Amino acid sequence: MARHWMSRLDELLISMAPIALKILSLDTDVPSCFACAKAARHKHKGTPKKVWDSAALERAHVIARSTGGAMVVDNLVMLCRDCHDEAPMTNNASVMLRWIAMREDHVVREMREVRAACIAMEPEFLSMVEGVDASKIATLLPQVLDEMSAGFHFGKGLTTGTKAAAAIEIVRRLTRVSL
Repeated sequence: MARHWMSRLDELLISMAPIALKILSLDTDVPSCFACAKAARHKHKGTPKKVWDSAALERAHVIARSTGGAMVVDNLVMLCRDCHDEAPMTNNASVMLRWIAMREDHVVREMREVRAACIAMEPEFLSMVEGVDASKIATLLPQVLDEMSAGFHFGKGLTTGTKAAAAIEIVRRLTRVSL
């Protein structure tokens, strides 16, 4: 499916440049969401087809099936569960393709959500984090998660709340201030 959309780049560059640029950024050897670029877990190694076939991605209709969209490759894209749940369901292909093109990268979205959770959990967080050496955060993260006995939700990994709690603890340690 990724290769199919790559083959349509010339057509898309003329009619919908943003989606063409997003498709250009896809690595066809690594299964990832067409909208947010989140790499999908997969079970197989080997050919790109085997890897993509085993990826934890969902087939999504460009024109929603409930509005008459066909089950053909021109009408399908691969999305992660979150993007598929939030994607528009219409009979207008350009609505879905524009949504995909404008969808925020999953890393940017996740960082924004963790930041908001940090502020909600500790209102002084932003003033505390100023001047913290970001390279030290990565060094402390595994230790803090281990000390917190941080749990992983099946299929989701660390929750936003767990990431925020770890971030707050790391900032506390790096600034030597009790939040």
